[in-house]
Amino acid sequence: MSRKLYPILAIWLLTATAIIAAADERTPNVLLITIDTLRADHLGAYGYSQIETPNLDRLASEAMVFERAISPVPLTLPSHASILTGVYPLYHGIRDNAGFVLGAQHVTLAEILKEQGYATGAFVGSFILDSRFGLDQGFDTYFSDFELTGLDTIAPGLIQRPAGEVAEKAMEWISAQKPEKKPFFCWAHFYDPHAPYEPPEPFATRYSSSLYDGEIAYVDHVIGDFLDSLKRQGLYEKTVIIVTSDHGESLGEHVEKTHGYFIYESTQLVPLIWKSPGKRYGPGKASGTVRLIDIAPTILQQLRIRPPGVMQGTGLVRVLLGRPGPEVQAYAESYYSRLQFGWSELRSLYRFPYKYIEAPRPELYNLETDPNEELNLIESRQSIANSLRDQLMELIARYSPTTEVEQAEMDAETAAALASLGYITLSAGTSVGENSYLDLPDPKDKVSVYVETTETYSLIRKGKYPEAIRSFERILREDPTATFVYHSMGTAYSKMGRDKEAVEAFLKAAEAFPSDATLFFNMGSSYLRLADWENAEKCFNKTLDLDPTHFRARGNLASLWLQQSRFAEALDASLSILQKHPAYEVALFDAGVASAALGKDKAAIEYLEKARQVNPQNSRTYQYLAQLYDGIGDSEKAEEYLATAKALSASPR
Repeated sequence: MSRKLYPILAIWLLTATAIIAAADERTPNVLLITIDTLRADHLGAYGYSQIETPNLDRLASEAMVFERAISPVPLTLPSHASILTGVYPLYHGIRDNAGFVLGAQHVTLAEILKEQGYATGAFVGSFILDSRFGLDQGFDTYFSDFELTGLDTIAPGLIQRPAGEVAEKAMEWISAQKPEKKPFFCWAHFYDPHAPYEPPEPFATRYSSSLYDGEIAYVDHVIGDFLDSLKRQGLYEKTVIIVTSDHGESLGEHVEKTHGYFIYESTQLVPLIWKSPGKRYGPGKASGTVRLIDIAPTILQQLRIRPPGVMQGTGLVRVLLGRPGPEVQAYAESYYSRLQFGWSELRSLYRFPYKYIEAPRPELYNLETDPNEELNLIESRQSIANSLRDQLMELIARYSPTTEVEQAEMDAETAAALASLGYITLSAGTSVGENSYLDLPDPKDKVSVYVETTETYSLIRKGKYPEAIRSFERILREDPTATFVYHSMGTAYSKMGRDKEAVEAFLKAAEAFPSDATLFFNMGSSYLRLADWENAEKCFNKTLDLDPTHFRARGNLASLWLQQSRFAEALDASLSILQKHPAYEVALFDAGVASAALGKDKAAIEYLEKARQVNPQNSRTYQYLAQLYDGIGDSEKAEEYLATAKALSASPR
């Protein structure tokens, strides 16, 4: 160990030891609550008078309230990855909600606490934080368990769950622990304030003029029940309780209506409420700048645990004690416009009161005199801007990743789930490392295109396909470079049964984005419905070349080969799917039909019976089974299944 580290470690350990000893002889539990999409200025504890959040306000009255907590990125997955690892997105490499997974080389807070003897449980409210994206590292229990069957017809309600359900699962888990023997670390994520804003009653009526506030008020109610449960179990005073958000929400500021596109304060300034055990931690307010990457190292500092790996955040125990905290720089970024549209990314550096935003046309704001970021000082404060830009570039160089980023498997289920939650999953195909941002359009110049595009995607999700097509045509007239809309335009045409026009749109999209597996799958599906077997097969093979995990493309190849009487090939393709997806109905059905055609009646019945169990409403399955049972002499079964097939065919859909 370097001698230079001894004084630092000594201060760390002595401070933390005194704090914990004075607070409680036992190791405290840790409860981390993240409320998705929550602006700091929409809570009573932060001075907002148009909402009732009595439970969070009461917690804040017993806690340290950080008035300037900065999110590193206005997107759910990368921000939570930073919270749990204590490092910036530019280090862990997750830059968007789609296409990334937290690599195993990154050490999470849960892994550290589990190693220290903690029981660890996570309970998340959105598919965006599903375990497949890597945040489950270190958790004994990771409750995501989202239903992704249905694919094209999936409803958002199936891939997010209300705060009440998340809290119920978390409380059940906590109640099953024995904290007197083994402390717990629980992370509860409430997704509700995320758009669309649909609070339950009575909050929908009470906040009819601001449904966003209604969602927040509902979550506050749930948190009240959660904290009451801790008190009844005698755990409240023995638990470090942290409430924060991954990012805020732009409710029309700078034209943006939600989050992810810009990095202005409406999306970057988030609440951070920290309630600690022990009388030495008096309530108070901290006005200095802190960061979400400071949460994990501060928890470890409170628990006297030395971070075993890289953490770019800073421990804030001094601030929790009411003392001046360290002066820190805060970094924020959004690569959303680059990854989704091919426009420039945005990166910023905070050195309060100034905030510098690096873009093709850079920006500088004095947050003390201009909190709404309306007056760009880039011309009048050029020396300050240059200094902050130099510091930003130095920070980026210092914290850039040293290993490759692990990519997520964007299978059809994942793409459909993210799309139904309102996230664009079509990448513009521009990687983070390609091209200088200076050569790309400034997001400020494209914001009207962005807003109309996202609103049009919403029309597709609502099934308003003709309106969506008209909107896409209008976007292309206004900005012919917006070629990313052709994919979704093709999807809208295909949903309307206009597959010839869909193919024309998909072909234009393929010219701009030749590496998009989902695009070629959708084009192949349109060719399949047009009975253009040759082009359909080419598209599905191209899909598999780009994404070997795309089992639906392989399934469509099997269906295509069945129609061409290529039964052995169809059976092989179906069986390869069933090895990893044994309950995939399409593959079970095709395997049954192919087996029957090859004279393997026993196997055919076995596959089709499994398909019937997965989906008992498919009349074609009963028809095939009826024929097979009749062929082997089981007339009773044949008549039963034939009657069922007729009934299903006659019933209205």
